[in-house]
Amino acid sequence: MTPGSSNNAIGGTHGAKAGKNSGKPKAKWEYKKTIVLIECKRAEDIENAEKKGRDRCLRFEKKWSQLQKKMQAKLVDCEISQLRDKWKSLQVEYKAITDHHKVFGNGQYFAMYRKERKNVGISKNFHRDYYDLMESFMSKKDTINPWCIAEAFDTPDVEDEQPVQEVNSVDTPSENIIDPVEKS
Repeated sequence: MTPGSSNNAIGGTHGAKAGKNSGKPKAKWEYKKTIVLIECKRAEDIENAEKKGRDRCLRFEKKWSQLQKKMQAKLVDCEISQLRDKWKSLQVEYKAITDHHKVFGNGQYFAMYRKERKNVGISKNFHRDYYDLMESFMSKKDTINPWCIAEAFDTPDVEDEQPVQEVNSVDTPSENIIDPVEKS
């Protein structure tokens, strides 16, 4: 199939546009195609939860190849590199939104206007359906909600510290010093 031609599969090369800094056309990710990707990743997560030990670990390319086959079964056609790139992008945006929600006083992402979202540095176009579907299985992951967080406290610089005053034995009256041997 040549770039620019269409096919019956969802998200084929129809509607492709040139990607930044690449000679290859960038696949357009429509709503339904993105939902199918998230659903397939959710199914993969459920399958992996049922497996134990080394059975959970698949080689990188095999994992994405299986995901590609699942998506093709649902009539969604795309390259493995496109799947990886889109999933990584979705994860980054989802994590940014969940991190934003964790900060006390921050407004809820979906109640904000696009301009507000842009001003706080988070995605301005993340669809609520994507978020809800990802939340259904991603919120339990340690990478999203770690059980322990090490806090970094703001410590003063060495130059800002006041010098410690040393006690000079000459300034201390000797009668105030009690010798433990004399006491008994």
